Amino acid sequence: MVGLNDDTISKVVDPELTTIDYPGKSIGEIAAASLLNQLQNKSKSQADKTVILKAYLIVRGSSLRLAKITHYKLVDCPTSFPD
Repeated sequence: MVGLNDDTISKVVDPELTTIDYPGKSIGEIAAASLLNQLQNKSKSQADKTVILKAYLIVRGSSLRLAKITHYKLVDCPTSFPD
């Protein structure tokens, strides 16, 4: 089982929840800036722009077979994907 956003609850449930930590604030800021630029007709190509932000998989007990996990591992997700 895997959660999203590394909320506090993911660390206090048993077993701890494996989660994906992503830059939500940056996603919102980039989306808002893109929308404002499109509304102001500053850049019509902005809608075609691809922005890649890093996300991290934090592996915890919910995705492991061990009975008790007391640590977690940070895994860097790829920043680009094949076509």
